[in-house]
Amino acid sequence: MTRQEMVTTGLNAWQRRQFEYGSADCCQFVAHMIKSLGGPDYSKFVEYESESEAYEIIQQHGSLNEFVGSILGEPSADLQDGDPVLCVLPIVGEVMGVKLRDGVVCLVERGMIQLSNKYTVRGWAICHR
Repeated sequence: MTRQEMVTTGLNAWQRRQFEYGSADCCQFVAHMIKSLGGPDYSKFVEYESESEAYEIIQQHGSLNEFVGSILGEPSADLQDGDPVLCVLPIVGEVMGVKLRDGVVCLVERGMIQLSNKYTVRGWAICHR
């Protein structure tokens, strides 16, 4: 299976899930995609049961960027499809997603959305180390 096929398979498997903090939010989505591409299972690092608990963990690290960085390590400019990225969206703020072609796919409360790369502020080359 090619990398593009693996990304498509991972996205299709996820699309059937409703957004819910603690089981189907942007951090679990990224962990799912990394694992779908044969990367490490990061799901144990994003375990919480509610929106308030998720935000408490983020606040303990200072920001979503710092929280994710504490798990994924140093960011990289060399990104491929499926690699995790941090985006900053108007009104929404920080959200995690994955690189896809010339854009990003993110999971937000209204569902999966595809965005321009202009919202990407950082990415991690996890899926091809």
